[in-house]
Order: sequence, then structure tokens, then C-alpha cells
Amino acid sequence: MKIIQSFWTGNSEVIPSCGWFSEKYHLLGWILSVNQLCKYYDEVELVTDTYGYELLIEKLQLPYTKVHVVLDELNKYPSDLWALAKIKTYQIQKTPFLHVDGDVFIWEKFSDELMSSNLIAQNIETTSEYYRTMWADIRPHLTHLPTSMELFDQSVHNKAYNMGIFGGNNMDFMQKYCEASFSFVDKNKENLTKVNQFNFNIFFEQVLFFEMTKIEKQEVSTYIKEDIGDNQYTNFGNFEDVPHKRTYLHLLGDFKRQLVVCKKMESYVMKNYPAYYKRLEILLNKPKLSSYIPYDYTKATNEAIIKEFPNTFLKSAKMHDKPSFLIARDLYMSGQVANFWKLKKAAENFKLMVLPSVDIIEDVEDGNYISVQELDGNNIEEEMIAIDQIIFNELKKPCDSELFKVNVLNYLSDDFPETEKQEFVNTIWMRIAHFISLKIVVAFSYALEETQIQES
Repeated sequence: MKIIQSFWTGNSEVIPSCGWFSEKYHLLGWILSVNQLCKYYDEVELVTDTYGYELLIEKLQLPYTKVHVVLDELNKYPSDLWALAKIKTYQIQKTPFLHVDGDVFIWEKFSDELMSSNLIAQNIETTSEYYRTMWADIRPHLTHLPTSMELFDQSVHNKAYNMGIFGGNNMDFMQKYCEASFSFVDKNKENLTKVNQFNFNIFFEQVLFFEMTKIEKQEVSTYIKEDIGDNQYTNFGNFEDVPHKRTYLHLLGDFKRQLVVCKKMESYVMKNYPAYYKRLEILLNKPKLSSYIPYDYTKATNEAIIKEFPNTFLKSAKMHDKPSFLIARDLYMSGQVANFWKLKKAAENFKLMVLPSVDIIEDVEDGNYISVQELDGNNIEEEMIAIDQIIFNELKKPCDSELFKVNVLNYLSDDFPETEKQEFVNTIWMRIAHFISLKIVVAFSYALEETQIQES
């Protein structure tokens, strides 16, 4: 089964952000999504429009095996109706397919069982007050309601399918669904200016699909077996968990608007797909990494930088404001949460320290927060909680992990329950892992420290 993706720029000559923190991260998402797909599949096709072809193919040179420039015909529709590009893409397929959104990233193939299914979606959703409020705003302005939507409209049904991935082998049903979706939009076209068009996508794409599968008694297989509330997705942006804990991420909704998630994705692309990162810099006309350090955008150079970085932070160099340090830090820290848990699992002592590119900002009104310096000036900010001061007190310089554990217990009062001490320590370790994911704390082995000291 072939993999397809769709990219519609909405009749614009400006790079769209499409709900991302910025257009930069939108394009970074495309770089990562297609390259991860190409690691596991031989056929990965793109359906796009003229400007999309210019951006993704001519400028970024993304590695699609085939490209279809057909979405310009959607330019008669408002650009906020982004799901129409997906519906059109499904509609023109002649053979079984799996459509993967550009904000979905995989670290393993989808199972043969899933790919051989009648119909495929990411997961089923329970529509809560979140969707109902949107529908209540839209419904009064609709002059046409498909009969298949009546049970949802009457609140008899409260389900939808998330279509981060979508496809299957039942091409006949897919055609019916696509026709119904376009009809739903077209028959309400005159009133679309009165509704939130962005929210309307949910109903003519996800809810309509669910309702039609029930009427037609169609079996739908989902990648995620869990029934998730429409506004209750968690951990779908955890780049620190791949690939050891997660092999699938989907930056739906608010995830793609979170700077910290976008920064993690950026570091992953810098580290693993540096040539594409260079093309993005050229496309956006942004300051280049090579303007700060000698850099040829190869994985070999990345590996050399990563190897050298410990020598920098172990010496506690006062260089946290230097671009060279920040670039090396970003490359080194990508994937370090997995290294931390590996060190913990080995049950051997290791070292911990706060990185020098971190500041505590005191704010009497809103509370103190941690600021992590970033190369582009968009610093990551993390609200401080009570135990954070303990971590900062103990990790101003490299500290042995066992000594750290002893020291943090000394902060507890004499009457603190003995049975709860381990839980407290576990909470500290979880916070440390979180700090590593934010480039606040680094963990490293004794062997690494000894090697760097000998080399210096």
C-alpha cells in the first residue's frame, strides 16, 4: 500500500503557518514527516498545488517518489477549509492508500494487519463539550445537513475519528465519503462566511466519516486502540520518548503551537537531517548555522560536534551566550532523556549538572521561572515548582547521582514519612528527566568525564 501526503497552500504566495508556532516549524514538520516515512516505505507520494510544489519540491527537495500538482482547483474555497485538500486527495486515489498528515512522525512501519484493513483511522474520539460548543456556533448557519449527520446533530451520537492517518482498501466507500464531504461544504457555501471555517473542518471530515461508517456498517481499524476525548490528547509531542518509548507522534491541535515542542523537533531535524535544515535556512533567508561555526551540514560533522560538546560543559565554560555553545548543546541534548534512563537502569553512579545556558528569572507577581537560552532569541520558559530550587542548589556543578540522592533527602523534615521518601526521590528523577528534555540539566557517565579530563 502506498503512502500519500497532501499540502495545500490555500491560494497564497506566503508560506502558511497552518496552526504552527511559525512557518519555520511548519516546514520543519514536513521535512521530518516525509523523511521518517521514506525510512520505512518505498512509495511516498505528495498531492499539492503549484506553490506547494515550489516550497516542498523545488526549494526543500523533499524525497517524495511521485508528486501530483492538482490542488490549485481548490482555490475557489476559503483557505481555512484545509481538510478539503485531504478529501480531494483521497478522492483522486485509484488504489488502496494510507494518507499521513504532515504533522505525523513515525519510527516504525505500520503493521501489515492495519494496512490490510477495510478502512483505517488514527483513533476514535469521544466528542465532548469542546466539539459541541463549536457545533452549536456553526449549526444555526447551515442550510443543508446531510441525513447521515442527524444523529450527531441530535446528540444521539458523540463520536468522531481522528484522521492523522487515514485510508484503507475499500475504495468504493471512500468515494462515497468524499462526495458526501464536498456536498456538505458546497451546499452550505453561501453561509460559510458566517461560521468559524477552521472548526467546520472537524465536522465535514471527522464526524461525517464516523456517521457514514455506522450507517453503512463499515469496519474501521485504528492505529491507536484507545478512545480519546476530543480535547484530551497527551504526550503526542514527546520527542524525548522516541524511539525507545514511542514510535508515533502527532502534533495535533495545541502541540504544534507549543514552542518547546517545536524546539525539540527542530533539534531532531538538525541532528538527523542537516542537509534539509540548510535548505530551510536558505528558503526562509534566516541566519545560517554556518555563519556561527564552521559547519558543512553533514551527519559526520554533527557527530564530531556531539563528541566534543562534553568537553565544553564539563569545564563549566562561561560561554552560554555563544552561538557555538547553543548549537552544540542542541545537537547533543537531542535524545539525552533516553540516555538518562539508560544510566539509571544500569544502577551505576553517573554525574548530573545544570547547563550554563539556563537562568532563573525572579518574578514576584507571577512566580519564578526558568529561562533556557535559544539561538534565535525565542527562549524556552518553564515555571518553577518547589522542588526545582533543590535541583538547582545541588547541580550548580557536576554532582554524583548517589550523592545527589542523599542530598535531596536532607531537605525533608525529620517527621517526613519513611514510606514516602522513595516516592519523593522518584518525583525528583522524573523532574530531572523533564529538565533534560528542556536542555536544563545534563546527565553523563563517569567514563565520559574521565575521557574528557584526560583529553584536556
